[in-house]
Amino acid sequence: MIIVIFDITFFLFFKKSSKPEEELPTANIFSNGYRFNNGSTFSEINSIVPVTPKTGFSVNDIVFSDSGFYSSVVFLFDDKKISGSFFLVRDAQNNLTGFANDNFIHISDTSPKWSLARIDFPFLNLKENVVPYLNPYFLIKVLYLYNKVRFSPRLSDAARTQEQQLKYKRRKWSDVEVSPHLIGLAFDMSRYSFVEKRKVEDLSETLDLKYLNHGGRNNWHVHIQEQYLWGSAKFTGKVIDIAIAQDSCVVGNYPKLKKIVTLPKNNYYVDSRLRGNDNNIFFLNFECEKNSIFTIEAINNLGFLTSEITTGVFEKGSHKIGINFSFLQNGIYKIRVKLNSKQFKEQFFNVVN
Repeated sequence: MIIVIFDITFFLFFKKSSKPEEELPTANIFSNGYRFNNGSTFSEINSIVPVTPKTGFSVNDIVFSDSGFYSSVVFLFDDKKISGSFFLVRDAQNNLTGFANDNFIHISDTSPKWSLARIDFPFLNLKENVVPYLNPYFLIKVLYLYNKVRFSPRLSDAARTQEQQLKYKRRKWSDVEVSPHLIGLAFDMSRYSFVEKRKVEDLSETLDLKYLNHGGRNNWHVHIQEQYLWGSAKFTGKVIDIAIAQDSCVVGNYPKLKKIVTLPKNNYYVDSRLRGNDNNIFFLNFECEKNSIFTIEAINNLGFLTSEITTGVFEKGSHKIGINFSFLQNGIYKIRVKLNSKQFKEQFFNVVN
């Protein structure tokens, strides 16, 4: 009861005393009533759809059967090494934004598990000193949460360098030297309403995210971390090794990287002709017992991973998705499908271009 009273008191005080930042004017972006905290829209900037020269992957190659909000991360491989990286966000109106290759940081050229992706999307309200990176698999869940609260709260912390983490401990903002922030597996949310806070807390539980209330005085905020990957990093004892490798890439580099581009609007229909050969579209019906992340891998006849597409969040219920594998070379592939990192389907699929 005390906690509830405190939350309400804080909410009333915050709403009364806070002011929007002048440099972030509000604008209507989606026709479904979302109000973003800056003036960027999905249609203002003309840009080409990112395509890898080697494979020709296109944003049209992921086909959704409904009008949900979905984020997708795509990794392509050539001779066991990462050859292409994409992050795509599609809203309920089929508006699309995303980025490719240079906006990722890979500390391994063979595995994206501990990679980082840019998060300075035009629709996210970021604190000015945030290091704009998170783990791309975690980012799918983060954007789902923000979509549910109309992208209103501020994202006040994301990835941290080791120097920053030590500073947090010295100033007693944190009591640990090893934090999921170090490897892009946690973010902090501030400037939220009581209703937004409760909604994010409830949804975090459905996504196996750890939710904590942090701070004090004028620095109350919510801390949310990815549990599955964080547990994996701690189990292997490689958190500091991963953090050191990421630091060497992040520090001083992110202002020099290309900004996220806004892509043209694309409409998706499962019965449309997306390429010359519709037989290359792998359709799958599946059921989700809870909010879920979908992953589909294509393995060639040599046993090498050629592509990995992870997308979500799929809410409880029935879903259908299509992947147009025309971006792969001709051949027979083993298609491996996972929900929430657990494999539930495997079959062979022939690609003919």
